[in-house]
Amino acid sequence: HRAMIRAQFGDAVADIVESCTDGTVESKAHAERTGSARDHWRERKLVYLAHLRKVPESTLLVSGCDKLHNARAILGDLSNKDVGDSVFERFTAKREDTLAYYESLAEIFTARDAPMASAFDDTVAQIHSRAKASVRKPLS
Repeated sequence: HRAMIRAQFGDAVADIVESCTDGTVESKAHAERTGSARDHWRERKLVYLAHLRKVPESTLLVSGCDKLHNARAILGDLSNKDVGDSVFERFTAKREDTLAYYESLAEIFTARDAPMASAFDDTVAQIHSRAKASVRKPLS
């Protein structure tokens, strides 16, 4: 896919897309096969969070908008009586880790003054409220 994106959209877009990716398809598939998906998830996310603290603003913007879209989808599902808390079953990580990951993202977007930081933080607060999470704490 990388070569296709680079050929179709150019180096700048390809670099942003690659920088927004938190792991390769191959590494994720290997983790699934070896039964270490949950441990691999945490490691990938911590590496990605560290990476996100240093990326160029263009990458931060694309990543932030993508994560905001995902957070709003989670909130929508939490608000749907037919889905509710079962929304967390679709993720590799445990519910608490998923919530902590989104909290970490909110902290980074806020610290870097990303354009979507306020909307993202508000959405994460609503997710925590709907999920009846007692404390907002980052992934560690």
